[in-house]
Amino acid sequence: MSSKSPEADKLERIELALQASNQGVWDIDYSGEEPHFHYSRSLKGFFGEEEIPHIFKSPDQFIFHRDLKRFQDSWKKALTAAKDPIFYIDFRYESSMRGLIWVRSRGFISRDSKGNVSRVTGLFIDITPWKAMEEDLLEEEYRFKTLMEHVPMSIYYK
Repeated sequence: MSSKSPEADKLERIELALQASNQGVWDIDYSGEEPHFHYSRSLKGFFGEEEIPHIFKSPDQFIFHRDLKRFQDSWKKALTAAKDPIFYIDFRYESSMRGLIWVRSRGFISRDSKGNVSRVTGLFIDITPWKAMEEDLLEEEYRFKTLMEHVPMSIYYK
């Protein structure tokens, strides 16, 4: 019989599921003077333990330069737009452990009774394999269109 409490066992299963799906939970608590960052253990292997809290605090250190402004604008809009509680963005991240990876981040923004942000909780999802497939498909489509434009006779396809 396991010496773990049912709660600890449940948390361990959640962590294992997150690791298996290349996902990790992040949480930012704005209730104090400074934002406090929490994250699941599965993110430590995803990015690098020292990098996690700084993604939102200092994105210019880790977010790929071509995605930085879009990331910052999206984050600022999410924190200031009182109507939409969802943060959602795909971006490239420069991980010290894995190099350049694609990340989908989704979060839910909680507000206090005055409308101030009190907490933001979300997921990081590694979408690098999906982006690689998307890029391959675009390349195939480009090659096919180029071929069709240069074939000397008319060819019809459905």
